[in-house]
Amino acid sequence: MIKKILLVSALVLSACGYTAVYEKTAQQMQQVYIGKVQVAMNDRLPGERRVAQLVNRRLSQVFTGVEGDPYTLNLSMEEGRRTLAVLRDATEDRFEVALSGRVDLVDSKGVTVFTKNVVSSAPYNVESSPYSTEAGKDRARQSAAESLTTDVIQSISFFLHGQK
Repeated sequence: MIKKILLVSALVLSACGYTAVYEKTAQQMQQVYIGKVQVAMNDRLPGERRVAQLVNRRLSQVFTGVEGDPYTLNLSMEEGRRTLAVLRDATEDRFEVALSGRVDLVDSKGVTVFTKNVVSSAPYNVESSPYSTEAGKDRARQSAAESLTTDVIQSISFFLHGQK
């Protein structure tokens, strides 16, 4: 009896109209060309190009379009740093790398059809060794870049899902 109830409920629930977000958008995501990924900063910080390269590589893995496809994705980012913790002697002990960006999805006519501001951050510690501090900062940059990229991919996917 219980098996019959489970079978009937499974059949009823499977007919509820659920569809995966990526199911309809997979074909459209292949038609998005990565136009520009850049980090705009006043001060040149070491590693800023690395962040743009990481984000561009990850977006290119998901959006596999070529120039001339229906959509072009442009992303401009800015990297900042802020203090999270200060020791009693006024030395800074913990920082946060913050990436903020603006995503623009432009159609083939040059009209911006989707815009979103994205923000991501990751903390790192100031270590006794300068090399350790820089290594922590690089890991924080990579973490923030991955988080920002995931947010961009989800946002574009939701937008494209609503287009069909």
